[in-house]
Amino acid sequence: MRSNSRLRGRCGRSDRRRGLVAVQIAVAMTLIIGFAALTIDVGAMYNAKADLQRTADAAALAAASKLADYSDPSQSPQELARAEAARFTRENRVYGQEVAEMTLDSTDVEFGRAVFNAQTGGYDFVPGNTLPDAVRVRVRMNEESANRALTLYFARIFGRNQKDLEAEAVAMLVPRDIAIVADLSGSHTDDSELGYYN
Repeated sequence: MRSNSRLRGRCGRSDRRRGLVAVQIAVAMTLIIGFAALTIDVGAMYNAKADLQRTADAAALAAASKLADYSDPSQSPQELARAEAARFTRENRVYGQEVAEMTLDSTDVEFGRAVFNAQTGGYDFVPGNTLPDAVRVRVRMNEESANRALTLYFARIFGRNQKDLEAEAVAMLVPRDIAIVADLSGSHTDDSELGYYN
């Protein structure tokens, strides 16, 4: 009789251990899935945000280069700059997909002036359409844009299906001074190089 009671006691402990291990595995799997969501989805967000920033930088620089373009009398420099920003936005891929041109509406490309700030030592963007020398471009991935928000993978388990992202960049047109040298004496020719010196 004693041996049977001992055997039953050992089996009862074994069943309790199995139940405890099942609970530990369930908790551990939840944590592992949570960390997978954190690493994969946050990594996807960082990659998409970096692509958006690169696209916004390229579009702003391209648009600023057109602010002094008066070569086409049928289009203003602002229209040319807006078209150039849209072109560069289309040509840059964000997280493996093209950014739709419709993203750049009237609020996404903004013109203004770059005003020097003596306190910061940098330039502040002041919106305005009177002789603009700066442009601000915003590229978005959200429900309001044609690009839609970034789709998340593992975070769906926790109720997060997508993430809104955006990036903006400001570029200014810097005028260049050009100096023309008239070499009337001929001193800038090849015979002024050290190799021709006697």
